[in-house]
Amino acid sequence: MKGKVSYWLLSMVIFMKIFTTLDATGKIAVRLTSFKNENYFDFNGYCCESTRWMTSCTQSCDSAFKLCFDTALGFDTLSYCAYGSVGYIGNIPDRYITFRDHSLFSKPFKASFTTWPGSSKLKIGVIDRDGSLADSDMVDYLWTFIITKAAASESSAPWTSRLIKGTRKREPTTLLLEFAVYCDPGWKGADCNECAVNHCKNGGTCSYNSAKRQKHCTCPVGYTGTLCEVSIDDCASRPCLNGGTCYDNVNSYTCQCPRGFKGTNCEINIDDCASSPCKYGATCIDGVHSYTCKCASGFLGRHCENFDLCYFNPCKNGAKCIDNTNSYSCQCREGFQGSRCETATCTPNPCKNNSYCQLKGGTYECFCTNGYYGTQCELKVTT
Repeated sequence: MKGKVSYWLLSMVIFMKIFTTLDATGKIAVRLTSFKNENYFDFNGYCCESTRWMTSCTQSCDSAFKLCFDTALGFDTLSYCAYGSVGYIGNIPDRYITFRDHSLFSKPFKASFTTWPGSSKLKIGVIDRDGSLADSDMVDYLWTFIITKAAASESSAPWTSRLIKGTRKREPTTLLLEFAVYCDPGWKGADCNECAVNHCKNGGTCSYNSAKRQKHCTCPVGYTGTLCEVSIDDCASRPCLNGGTCYDNVNSYTCQCPRGFKGTNCEINIDDCASSPCKYGATCIDGVHSYTCKCASGFLGRHCENFDLCYFNPCKNGAKCIDNTNSYSCQCREGFQGSRCETATCTPNPCKNNSYCQLKGGTYECFCTNGYYGTQCELKVTT
């Protein structure tokens, strides 16, 4: 198996690298430079190809590497890698390894994140590959913190070189690597969770929605829609009362009230009696954009502004009083005259059917001809 990686293992690595980028906003990139295991020891201090304790080993370790990208507080185990892992990959029998000489290590290994917290933990396992992974021996475990700011893009990301030392007790291995952290296209900011181009409308804020694994617009008050492109219809609930017309604004509405109403929602009937339009103690009854005056006794007119000169009936002798504006007139019965019908008269003769009229005590009296009777002899005697 020396010099190559099995097909299934390579497929698993490729799949893992693709899978971890589906919901990414940025990348952690690691490029292995060189590795040193000078005397071919394994993790327990034995020779890779022997169980004996020797000062120097004659046979090489077939080194394979696993990169585990974890959070800064991650445990020292290769079984959990928060940002994904690569490997084990390689089968290199050299004590001094220059990775650029091996095609599987020619490109940086990348792990994806949705928000860059400012730091992470890179854990690296090295094994002596002997057939299957179960038959392989641990050579060393190395780790380091990656603490850096995220660059705006891959092309602008600075690479940091670091030499790390293994954790085994006997002659720990050393590994020289470089790392960089940068935002994916479309993202920016220290955490890579700000949209590089804000496609949200109407002042919406673009951000990363980890639940939906996509860009998300947080809309300002008054707007909705995927891109905040829809103004919320504040008139949908029909807030304007009493026939008011609703005009939609941004996060507000305006009611144009019909005559006779006012208020935010046209809920107030304007008091048309507030100006006291009714006169002389009349009672004002408020309507809708109108009022009615209930006049006190002796007054009339829309505002009860006129005194009813006929109220006390100044006309005499059963005359009819006719009220005019600021005056009155009396419509006299037959046989009376004067401004108030106060004078009786026999001219013209009020008595009917050729009866005789005679003035008597301020009035008149009719003396009826035969066959008639009544105050004015207007009735005919019937047999």
